[in-house]
Amino acid sequence: MKTDRALRRELSLVQRFPSHWRQIITLCERDDQFRSLCSDYEDACRAANLWSRPGSVPGRAEEYGEVDRQIEADILDVLGKNELPQPGGDDQAPVIESDVERHQ
Repeated sequence: MKTDRALRRELSLVQRFPSHWRQIITLCERDDQFRSLCSDYEDACRAANLWSRPGSVPGRAEEYGEVDRQIEADILDVLGKNELPQPGGDDQAPVIESDVERHQ
């Protein structure tokens, strides 16, 4: 069974890259390196959000924002190298919120 954090990570990536939802779910289930990359992305996004608050060190949010963009590029590179056939041509992402709610 997936942890709540793993489900939230998948959901946030599917929301960010909805046209790649099948690849994201498949790679999160099967590829340790992809899961690690996604975890790094989640951490960088959280840090960028934290450092964007008033009173934070000037420029720190921008630094983490750059890290976010680099990791996004790495994620898209991996997704591009692992394209899956689209069964039935359905590009709609499944509703994952219910899965997250069920595991909370």
